[in-house]
Amino acid sequence: LFRNVNADENFGIPYTLAGRLDMPFPQVFGVARRDDLALVANGDGGVQVADISAFTAPYRVGFIKPNGYARDVAVRGNFAFIAASQEGVVVADVGDPALPIVAHLDTLGVANRLFIEGDRLYVANMVGDAGGGLSELDVLDLADPLQPRHLRSISLVPEEIGLVPDGAYDVAVSGGRAFVPVHYSDQEDKPAQSALQIVDLRAAEDPLADPTIPVIVDKQALPTQFAPRSVAIGDGAVQVAAGHQGILRVDMPSLTVLEHTPLLAESGVRTDLDKIHIELSGVVKADAQLASYVRVQTLDPQIGENVTDLFEVSFGERNGEPWRRVLELKRRADASLEPGTQYFVS
Repeated sequence: LFRNVNADENFGIPYTLAGRLDMPFPQVFGVARRDDLALVANGDGGVQVADISAFTAPYRVGFIKPNGYARDVAVRGNFAFIAASQEGVVVADVGDPALPIVAHLDTLGVANRLFIEGDRLYVANMVGDAGGGLSELDVLDLADPLQPRHLRSISLVPEEIGLVPDGAYDVAVSGGRAFVPVHYSDQEDKPAQSALQIVDLRAAEDPLADPTIPVIVDKQALPTQFAPRSVAIGDGAVQVAAGHQGILRVDMPSLTVLEHTPLLAESGVRTDLDKIHIELSGVVKADAQLASYVRVQTLDPQIGENVTDLFEVSFGERNGEPWRRVLELKRRADASLEPGTQYFVS
């Protein structure tokens, strides 16, 4: 466990070791947090649960043991969602001290990495049994955590003929797009190529469409350099952990929403919400008439009632200056949002 403070001989890196806790098994993958509990995907050890209320003296309080190999864990409310390899996604109640497993859903592949946005769970699947053995991105509905529902599978197909999918290593979602680092092998099962697949989640709702756009990371992969392992959104771009190449920055070719709050499909949003925050991939012209490009609608993003007048649209602010890569929709003082109503910003 690290604290976000600098120290002597840290060479400008503002993190200082505060405490540590050994795991039963050497493999440590995903980590999630719920209040003072840390949940650690520990491979054969399942998910280890530790109390971190005292950073200098963390201690284990229990574990969650799915049948499958625990590769990742994510938390939403009182529930932990575990990527349990061939078992799929396993759900445990972390609000109960006994940490019981309460549900699971088979994703027909090797559930590897997870990302939660609102009531959607995105699962990066290694080569699966369905779809001819393709790596997939699965989308689950978590509206009822006790009964997670499979919405769709999106195949991550190589663009080059002769290559075969070998793995989907991570997933991040923002602005209606999923970003998935993938690896492809040749017909001899040797590393051949790696890419970042950008998935248009709206287009993915059309079963006849190909919603993926690949960004090549390694045109000629090597046994020691063949797969980007992680992806994150930050600093106006997509950041990819690309092995020996370090962190690769992927800029979007056109103006794109990268981050926003509230999140897509987020529930429990306050009706007195102060503002909606939208971060873009590029800078907007200073003289742009922002209100002409932003629309807020209820119930449906195409035909729903236009309620844009409830908000004032402006640039965000940074260091006392307009931040022209960030839009803020501030709720007017005399306006309120309706409870139990979906709002869409486009």
